[in-house]
Amino acid sequence: MPKILPAIDVLFSFWVYPFSPSSVLARPSFAARSTLASSSYSLLFFTSSLKVTRGESQVEILSEKFTIDYNNLRLVLSTKNSIRALRIYEKMKNMYEKVSIGQRREHTIVSIPFKVIARNDEVRSAIHKVLCSKLRKVRNERTRMKIIHALMRLSSSKEVDCEP
Repeated sequence: MPKILPAIDVLFSFWVYPFSPSSVLARPSFAARSTLASSSYSLLFFTSSLKVTRGESQVEILSEKFTIDYNNLRLVLSTKNSIRALRIYEKMKNMYEKVSIGQRREHTIVSIPFKVIARNDEVRSAIHKVLCSKLRKVRNERTRMKIIHALMRLSSSKEVDCEP
């Protein structure tokens, strides 16, 4: 009778009965070690070939990168350095009047609501571009509706105009 999964025998060939005296010295066989090494190498190769999606929801305002929070309709910058957060807060406070700062665990958060941002055409177009790219990529219907709602709040019309 042929074996269905011969790799399992190779992988688990080092198992020893738990109460035997040699169980302390149990070590995988050479075949098991090489199989484990090749599988971990292929896993490492697979994860390194994945596309990095870091920073795709960020918009730059006055040389600071803010993340778009479409759940709460605001731009957020989170940092562990509270002095940097205060400097950013003061810089944004000069340009926009409703900027808030808060503490969340060890992070200091500077946030700007969409209502204030909607007045600046340059920033609004950058946010619109980022939200449209997120809308094309998202598959979850609930997230899609939140992004559409954020796009409607950002634009003056009640239609979402994202070209494919």
